[in-house]
Amino acid sequence: MAARATALGWPAQQVIVIDEDLGLSGSGVVERSGFSRLTADVALRHVGIVLVSRVSRLARNNADWYRLLDLCGLTDTLIGDADGVYHPAMFNDRLLLGLKGTMSEAELHVLRARLLGASATRQRVASCARASVGFVWGEEDVEVRFHRMKRVRGDPHRVRTVR
Repeated sequence: MAARATALGWPAQQVIVIDEDLGLSGSGVVERSGFSRLTADVALRHVGIVLVSRVSRLARNNADWYRLLDLCGLTDTLIGDADGVYHPAMFNDRLLLGLKGTMSEAELHVLRARLLGASATRQRVASCARASVGFVWGEEDVEVRFHRMKRVRGDPHRVRTVR
C-alpha cells in the first residue's frame, strides 16, 4: 500500500504505515491503538488518503466504520483499497463504502453464528453418542474414560482364549 500511495502522487517521506493492529479483530471487542491513531490523525487533518488492502478489513463494526467515514468526509480524506479510491464526501462513494462496511459486519455475524452452531452441534453429538464397549463418557465435553469394571473393559488377564 505504501508503494501505491507513492504511485498516486504522495511523497514517500509523507507515507506512514500503521500495522500495529495486524492480527487483531476489527469487531470492536479489542482496543486497536492503530485504528485509534488513524482516526485521530484523520480528525486533525494530517491524512490525505487512507489506503488498505480491503476496506472491509479496516473495521468490523458499523460504529467505528461510519465514524471514520464521517471524519474522512468532513476532512476531505480519501479512502482507497485494491478496488479503487473513494471520497466519502461524495454520495456514490459514501454509499459504496457504507455497503462494504455493512457487508463486513454481516460477514462477522455469519462467522460467529457458524462457530456457535458448530459448538452446539459438537455438544449435541457428544451427549447423544455412545461410548465404545469398555469406555464411558467422562466429566468433560469429549472426555472418554475406561469403564470402572475390569470385565467390561475386557481386562487381558481375565480374557480366555479358545483353541
